[in-house]
Amino acid sequence: MTSKRASKGMALEKLAFLMNGSLDQAMAIGDSNNDLSMFQKVGYSVAMGNAKDVIKAVCTTTTLNNDENGVAYAIYRYLENFVVQK
Repeated sequence: MTSKRASKGMALEKLAFLMNGSLDQAMAIGDSNNDLSMFQKVGYSVAMGNAKDVIKAVCTTTTLNNDENGVAYAIYRYLENFVVQK
């Protein structure tokens, strides 16, 4: 059971507020319907390679499967492409 007022998107919003961060520059990675609220909040959404097509369709990009280190791959790609290097 979960509360109707609870979602990953709301948790991410709260975390960004507490960390004084920007959701426009945030990345969310997921593979199922319970991740949709998170994808709607961030500037860069990533579907796992093993996610259903409906999840991939709403995301900015798709990464490798979970057994191919897809999360790590997505994070490295994000850092290479979007984070300003000193």
